[in-house]
Amino acid sequence: MLSDLQIQNIDRSFNLWDHDGSGGIERSDVDRVSFGIVRSCGRDEESAEATALVAAYLEIFTFIIDAADKNQDQVVTRQEYRDAHEANQDFASELLTRWDLVCDAIFAVADRDGDGRLGLEDVVDIYAGLETPRQVAVDGFPNLDLDGDGYIDGNEWRQAIRGVFTADDESARGAAMFKGV
Repeated sequence: MLSDLQIQNIDRSFNLWDHDGSGGIERSDVDRVSFGIVRSCGRDEESAEATALVAAYLEIFTFIIDAADKNQDQVVTRQEYRDAHEANQDFASELLTRWDLVCDAIFAVADRDGDGRLGLEDVVDIYAGLETPRQVAVDGFPNLDLDGDGYIDGNEWRQAIRGVFTADDESARGAAMFKGV
């Protein structure tokens, strides 16, 4: 049986996937998010970075569909998503490992100058691609910037994204990234 905290983390990650709020994770959510980030970061949809991001999102989406879509309708409901987590401990760890690829791809798309770090405006662009209000990005930035230097490196980015799935309370860095959404 899942704990309340595990259910909160599962629901938080489900909400990131169910971008249109339809109650299910579907291919249109993947396209909307991946291409939204590409556009908001000013990247050409045919660029190597954009192609890598779309491929990473599609890989993780395929994994979720294969593992959780019990009725095989190409949509994973919140309950199917929870059931997959509960039925298979490896599902959560494998999902987290695959998220690392998505994190790296998002970072590469947003790091337009290639200096290996993201400033506030880069993060605002990512959030815009997620159709998340600018103020949420501004408020969430300090939770991403672990060393407080005003920039986020790839390691800080990955740790924060992992925290979305593994937060031990609502004030934890990952959970606080999207507070107010």
